[in-house]
Amino acid sequence: KPVCKLNPATLVSCPSVDDTACQKNLCQPKTGKCVVQAVPAGAPCSDGEPCTEGDGCDGKGQCAAGLQQTCGCKGDADCASFDDGDVCNGTYVCQDKACAFTGKALLCDDSNPCTLDSCDKNKGCFHDAKKDCTPCKDKAVCDDGNVCTDEVCGNGACVWEVTTSACSDGNACTDDDICLNGSCKPGATKICTDDNPCTVDSCDPTTGCKTIKVADQTPCTNDGSKWCQAGACVCGIGLEEVPIDVDGVKMTACAALGPVWGNRPITPVNVYSVQTLFQQKVVNDSQTKLMWQQTAPSSTFDWAAAKSYCDGLLYAGYADWRLPSVHELASLVDYTIPYTATNPKPAIDTAAFPGAKAADYLTASSSAGSSTLVWLVGFNATTVNPYDITFAQNVRCVRGSPPGAQSRYAINAGGGVVTDNWTKLEWQQAVVEGKKDWSGAKSYCSGLILEGSGWRLPTVRELHGLVDKQKAKPAIDVTAFPNTPAAPYWTATPHPTWSNEAWGVAFTNGGVYHDPITNELEVRCVRGN
Repeated sequence: KPVCKLNPATLVSCPSVDDTACQKNLCQPKTGKCVVQAVPAGAPCSDGEPCTEGDGCDGKGQCAAGLQQTCGCKGDADCASFDDGDVCNGTYVCQDKACAFTGKALLCDDSNPCTLDSCDKNKGCFHDAKKDCTPCKDKAVCDDGNVCTDEVCGNGACVWEVTTSACSDGNACTDDDICLNGSCKPGATKICTDDNPCTVDSCDPTTGCKTIKVADQTPCTNDGSKWCQAGACVCGIGLEEVPIDVDGVKMTACAALGPVWGNRPITPVNVYSVQTLFQQKVVNDSQTKLMWQQTAPSSTFDWAAAKSYCDGLLYAGYADWRLPSVHELASLVDYTIPYTATNPKPAIDTAAFPGAKAADYLTASSSAGSSTLVWLVGFNATTVNPYDITFAQNVRCVRGSPPGAQSRYAINAGGGVVTDNWTKLEWQQAVVEGKKDWSGAKSYCSGLILEGSGWRLPTVRELHGLVDKQKAKPAIDVTAFPNTPAAPYWTATPHPTWSNEAWGVAFTNGGVYHDPITNELEVRCVRGN
């Protein structure tokens, strides 16, 4: 016969998670449905109050307290033995001399958005400060001094929002700094250059770009035509900056100076500056652009030894010294200083050249037509004379470019007047017919009418500037000045010692001498300054 068996799949299991001592979730046999039912009255239970006994279910699902009181108290401490030790879910307190459960959990919220509130079952509430949190009522409180954040006061706490704005990282040697992830990040390294070869450029993190001037006389061009002076790249000694045109582009270049001593005053004024280089002093001449050895050697030299001495001289950091030409050395002469045997003052600016001797000094210019004579410049009697090359004389070395090769003379279209392109002076081309004494020479020139007026007798320095030391008899450019007599010529410069004498220039060999003013000499007039 068939046997009935229980089908496990049809078994009803009612959840008991909400069951208490006084009510249960039970399956109804007739319907198979789970229904919460009250436990019959009197079933034992606990009302959670430790001071009662005999608690029982009331038949309605609730636990009714027993009638008998089992504990008494004088204070809350007497109730501690009934507590479960968790202060967070409520505690027993002494009420009406009986321990009673409050049933109220601790409220740990301190209304501070910058604390993390929690409850420890043994110690109660804790309020731990949140990291980087500042309570606020308005955003002024939230200013953190960081340019890379925007401050917001939200829900009672500061909020800092990062930006990507421009900023400064505090380093003056970076440019275009920018905010990134809340901090200022350095931008590109600052390029410090003033495009000046005469300065050393660098950057100081505090002050930014700075420049230091390089030493004076440091070359600043590849061709050596310019050097540094007071932080500027300028044309070197003996050169001047002139405008040029290269394929229609206007620019400047350094060109050799013509000799300027031809129209130099007979007393050089405000042209010298003394400079100390490597603990040795030099004298710079702003007019001729030459640099002179200030302290000349105490020894004397013959001509060959003098040239060797200057060529091999290492002085003030330079090794390109040389013996000066006669025109260069004569440019230092002050023709206004009197000289006598009892008062031997050197005819030179002794403030610029202290210790200078009232004596003859050698030049590099040999006398035309002679292999045994060399030109001397006298700083005693202020004469320019040829002398034997084997005799020992004083020496002062010079450095700088000698005169350039510019075409010097130009004959005016009408003839009769020669323009000196180096000195810008105009000269009477033909010599005056008939010699004159000094007074007559001055009168003649001041009254001369030749392509206009304005003529005068030249100074000794101007007339000596026409001398060509490579020529003799006459010692002058005969293409520009044909038919020039090889003879002495008057100058307008009086002798500083003897009032009855004046200076003359001999165009036999180019020497400078003085003659009684009653003597009659040749005359050539000049015009210009």
